Amino acid sequence: MLSFILEYGITERAILSFILSISLYLFLGGALINFLRNIGLGQKVSQWGPKNHLSKEGTPTAGGIFIWLFSTISVLLFGDLKNKYLLLSLLTFALFSILGFADDVLKKKSKKRGFTISQKFSLQVFISVLVMFLTYMWIDPSSSIRVPFSNYFIELPNYLYFVLAIFILVGSSNAVNLTDGLDGLAGGHLAVAFSVLLVLSYLAGHYVFANYLEMFFVSGVGEVVVLVSAIIGSLLGFLWYNSYPAQVFMGDSGSLSLGALLGYISIISKTELFLPIYGFLFVLEAVSVMLQVGYFKITGGKRIFRMAPLHHHFELGGLKETKVVARFIILAVILGGLALLGLKVN
Repeated sequence: MLSFILEYGITERAILSFILSISLYLFLGGALINFLRNIGLGQKVSQWGPKNHLSKEGTPTAGGIFIWLFSTISVLLFGDLKNKYLLLSLLTFALFSILGFADDVLKKKSKKRGFTISQKFSLQVFISVLVMFLTYMWIDPSSSIRVPFSNYFIELPNYLYFVLAIFILVGSSNAVNLTDGLDGLAGGHLAVAFSVLLVLSYLAGHYVFANYLEMFFVSGVGEVVVLVSAIIGSLLGFLWYNSYPAQVFMGDSGSLSLGALLGYISIISKTELFLPIYGFLFVLEAVSVMLQVGYFKITGGKRIFRMAPLHHHFELGGLKETKVVARFIILAVILGGLALLGLKVN
């Protein structure tokens, strides 16, 4: 990090972080996609998925690891590395990125198609517990929660809030992972979600705005805007190559880590209950899978949807992949606006 950079405000450094991360992905993306292809990280398409997806077999995956790399480089240059909120966010991002990349590699290199469901879940819980333990040690977050569209705050015991935080981290990570199934879908929705989170975290870290909007004022949390801006830039650079027809997939490297980070920053910015609003489609995708699996087991083979996650249901219903993606992202923008409306009720 260049010390003179800190003379600039958060807004200026966030813009620089955005510009650098998107530039790195745009200019280096093609070479890095070839690198992924050369080391054998081609996508394995499930035989249980839509048949028209079989043509995607072999497309390089794990492109999300470069979202992490370029975002981290940008933050190292333009972020205040003494800020505990930023450091904890970087740690969360890194640990889940490592987990996701390991799963991407194992999917290709082993016959077991990566970690088992129980192994992956256990590792997610372990990382989440570690991160939240450090969070309590370093910044001791409030256990109160602001309810959107109201002036009401829910007071939770510390132990119960800790459990809720673990649920948010693991749930958000898996929900984004399940959404990553069509070209541009997860990346586009994440770009919208992080844009909303950028606004929320900036407001939470600004005393005047937080007080006016009756939010929690979290001194210092505004610094994570530099990281969020970098991620948005990297996501847009990634989408340059991931839009239909995709030249690279995000993989677990991106979906697990970005989902977890989305949840973590909502925790430290005290906007936990806004996440299910602007991330409602992520929630819906995850719920569709749970309903499908549960109903299938209870009824002995019957299905609620043509296929789960939900985006495949619409795809098998006759909508083109590009149409499903476009409509989901439009809905994501609408939900993002709705979440921001929930800030002020008077």
